[in-house]
Amino acid sequence: MSFVLSFEGAVPSKESIKNEISVCYGVSPDFIALDRLRAVRGKKKAGGTARIYPDRALMKKYEK
Repeated sequence: MSFVLSFEGAVPSKESIKNEISVCYGVSPDFIALDRLRAVRGKKKAGGTARIYPDRALMKKYEK
């Protein structure tokens, strides 16, 4: 999945982004892998990609 987020101050941590995604999609943050996170220079926005897995076994199979 791709996402764009707006923020105030510093770019949010990967953990806080995973927590927000988990709330939106109703999954555990442990099953979310952030692939890329890039801040937009000069703006309070960042974009990225993430993968959501249904269980830990599949996540371990595809993630290093």
